[in-house]
Amino acid sequence: MYTETSDQAVEAEGAMGRRDELSRAVYDASMALAAQGSALQDSERRAYELKEERFRIEEDFKKSKSLLNWQVYGGEKDVLEGGKDIPQLEAAELAAYREDVAAKGLLFEEATIEWEAERQVVLDMRSAIAKAEKDLAAGTKALTQVEDRIETLAPEDVATQVANFVRDDFPGLEFIGPNLKVQKFIPAGIT
Repeated sequence: MYTETSDQAVEAEGAMGRRDELSRAVYDASMALAAQGSALQDSERRAYELKEERFRIEEDFKKSKSLLNWQVYGGEKDVLEGGKDIPQLEAAELAAYREDVAAKGLLFEEATIEWEAERQVVLDMRSAIAKAEKDLAAGTKALTQVEDRIETLAPEDVATQVANFVRDDFPGLEFIGPNLKVQKFIPAGIT
């Protein structure tokens, strides 16, 4: 004998299996999100430290470059005003300043590359976390819908079970139309 109740029981069993699957997925997503959150904090801290180091190196580079420019200006001024050549010692000193500036410029470029790489890691992690949060919200919503469907198909409330039994299993009550909404009629003149 084919009844609507047996279809509901089969559908309820399927929904319960889906609920268990969704519960595991939501739990896994929340754990992954928590792990990514702590990794993001570590990465943000590292990016901040790299930015500080980059700033320090940049300031040192600017200082060396300014010193070199001042030395070059002073030497050229002496040559222009005094009409003398730059002594060999001074030329060697300028070469040392130039090497220092070049070395600090290289350090600054390396620090910039390292900081930008870490910053990109942070951005990638933030987008992954946003996606994980979206997936978690979708999974939670789907889980709520499945639990609502299970409650509709196999209610735990005794009064609802009795009402479903009376509505679905008693012959002769089908003419009432249990799925129809009751329309209320309020006569005019009643206040």
